[in-house]
Amino acid sequence: MPTDKDRWIVWFRDGFRCVYCGYEGTLLRTYNLEVAHKTPISRGGKDVVSNLQTACVACGAEKGERTETEYLSYRAGRKPVHAC
Repeated sequence: MPTDKDRWIVWFRDGFRCVYCGYEGTLLRTYNLEVAHKTPISRGGKDVVSNLQTACVACGAEKGERTETEYLSYRAGRKPVHAC
């Protein structure tokens, strides 16, 4: 599980924006953002900043245990339905 410090590093690096849909949080509004693993822990990924990215809650839930590549292929041509 990423540390709070790692979460903030990733959010700042990614500009408080979901890398999948572009949903934009802010420094004071991070409640709809999470840090997702590019390669999930269950698939051999590590809890390191280089394997983490900013995702909104909806994209993070939809991505689930897929790798980043699998999720992007799944989403190709689909319009996401978001509550964010």
